[in-house]
Order: sequence, then structure tokens, then C-alpha cells
Amino acid sequence: MVGPIPMKLSRRRALLAAGTVVGGGALAATEALQSSQDDETQGRMIERHDATLAAASVSGPYPGGDYCTVDQTLASRVGIEAGQQVRVAVDEPSGDVEFQEKCFTVAEIVNTDQNTVTAEADELAQFGASDGADGSVSAHVPHPSLDSREQAWSNDEFVERLVGGSRAIDAGLVALAPHGGVVEYNTGRQAVHVAENYDTVGWACYGYNGDAGAYDRWHITSPALSRASFPKLDSIADVGFDAAIAFHGTSADTVQVGGLGVEARDRVANRLQTAYDDANADVVVEVVTDTELAGQNPNNVVNWITDDGASGVQLELPYDIRSEYHVLTAETAAEAMLDG
Repeated sequence: MVGPIPMKLSRRRALLAAGTVVGGGALAATEALQSSQDDETQGRMIERHDATLAAASVSGPYPGGDYCTVDQTLASRVGIEAGQQVRVAVDEPSGDVEFQEKCFTVAEIVNTDQNTVTAEADELAQFGASDGADGSVSAHVPHPSLDSREQAWSNDEFVERLVGGSRAIDAGLVALAPHGGVVEYNTGRQAVHVAENYDTVGWACYGYNGDAGAYDRWHITSPALSRASFPKLDSIADVGFDAAIAFHGTSADTVQVGGLGVEARDRVANRLQTAYDDANADVVVEVVTDTELAGQNPNNVVNWITDDGASGVQLELPYDIRSEYHVLTAETAAEAMLDG
């Protein structure tokens, strides 16, 4: 087992000098959240605010994101700002749908005085909503009281989990999986495996929705992820890690390695190719720099969570690799990162 990379970060030194306990305040805050509407299937009430759902064109800054706008008065009542994520639900879904609420990123706060949440018509239709439907909006993106993969699975829910938060200041590497569960299968297990076996920190989200629909319901594109919407991510956001690695799923046939951490990226790609060849896994590993999955955006969580904002490595893994070689991938990538 490889030890953690040496601590050398200014932000981490500052936290140590100040005696800060990473994660305590943000995690405690989640326990104090109050609720207004009972959700019997989950055993805990989720705060929801009535809204009228409207269909109109809404665009956001990043490809692959589901965006909405929220009326200014409603946004103040919910306690959200542009750039954060929200859950939007319909009261009475029309037709046979797989879910009746989904996550959106707030592209803009608008002044309509109409208590509205506006999104593209086809995105509203995914959960049985249409223009003028009665619904609700919630600032709770991860469920406020569930925090394990098993709880997410049994409740068709979305949760976040933090592993090794108490050692965040001393750990140089953080492993991330914003799309775990069956959103991008097995990626959450990979991030947690790295944290538990290499004395690093792991942050993973798990999303489920019966047999289908988890991706459409819970997927939030990585550059849009707001720390304000994820309390456990927020608890480690200011640590200043030496490096970060993020596990993702792709429908491509190749393993794609990106991110702004160039030296670590190339080292991970080379090690993975050797490991797959030795395991007789028929897959090609490629370094990517010019696609939407290349992890080049400085606003991608894998980059901004590092101290210099440019030491992240992003893995896009085909389903077969995530299914048959998820442990081999996680360990090989972690050891390559830690050898830097």
C-alpha cells in the first residue's frame, strides 16, 4: 500500500495552524435542516416549496447540463442562488414516467413575480410535467438524512458520502465520484475504495431510480457542481489537496484519461494500459484533451478542489471496465497518483 503524498499546501497549513476541524461545521449544519413536507418513503421530511412549472428555452454555461431558472422571490424563499442545484418535482405527473422529480442547475435567478421554475419542455416531460403544472422546488440535492449507498438504493434516492474527512488536512489526494450508484455504475465504489485503502479522502454521490432513469434524474455535469448544494463536498472544498482523481462512466469503447494535471494524467494512462494488458483486458487507454469529457475546464470539481486548480485527473471508463476491472482500475490509478 502506498502512503499519502507529502503535505505541502498553503491552505492546508493555514487550516492546521488555525486548528480547524474539516467537515465539522458543514456536516453539523445538515443535521439542523428543517422540513415542511413529509416524504413517507424515505422516513424523513424534505423541505419543499410550492412552485409553478413553466416550459421555455433555458441554456446554461456547460454542455450536458439540465438547467432551470427560478423566480427571484421563490429563490429567496428556498435559499438558493444561480449556479446551485435544486430538486424540481411535479405534483401530479402526466403519463407513465419513471420519476416525478429531478435535479437541475439554476442557470439564472429571474424577476417574474410568478413563483415559477422554468426549464426546457422535454426536460419537464421526463418527470411528467408540462407548462403551467403545479410542482415544487427544494434546495436539498443529496438527501438530508440518508448517507449510504444501501440507503440510496432502498429508497430510490440520491446521497453523498464522505470517507476520511477527518484526515483531509493530512491527505494529499482526494478521490471523487459525483455520479455513483447506477448513474455511472461502480464509480462510487472506486472512489470509496481508494479512500479506504490508501489513507486518502473520498467523496462520492450515489443515485438510484429503480430499473431505469437514474442518469436522467440525478446526473449533474461536473463543471456545474456547486459546493453550496453538497454539504459534505463543501466540508473539504477549502482543504487544498495536492491532487484529485475523479471516476466517471462513458459509453465510449476506450478508457479516456483527462484533467489539467498533465504529468499525473500521463502517468495514470500509462500505468492503466500496462495493468489492462497484463490482465488481458481488451481496451485501449487514451489521453484526451479536446473533448467534453477531457476534464479541461477549471470549474470541473476535479480541478478546482486542488490547491493550484490544475492538478486533477479525470477517468472516463466504459461499462465493461467499471464492471469487471473497477478495483484494478481504482488501485492502479491511485498508486500512479500517489507516486508523483
